Amino acid sequence: MNYDRVITHKGASLILSEKMMKQAANVLGVSVEEIREATEKFWPTATITKSKEGSHPSSGFEERLKLKAIAKGK
Repeated sequence: MNYDRVITHKGASLILSEKMMKQAANVLGVSVEEIREATEKFWPTATITKSKEGSHPSSGFEERLKLKAIAKGK
């Protein structure tokens, strides 16, 4: 199963999906495994979490923003 990588750095989160890693690997002419190793080398593994592909950790936040925008419109 493929997993997205959620990297937290200085309070911000970066989501690297499997698709994004494949695209970056193709552009850079390296393997996806090299991209994974580079992220683990730069960021401590404690700051990298894996989530199921297609999930989005901020989806709840996005939903709250939508509800807030709807409430303001009333």
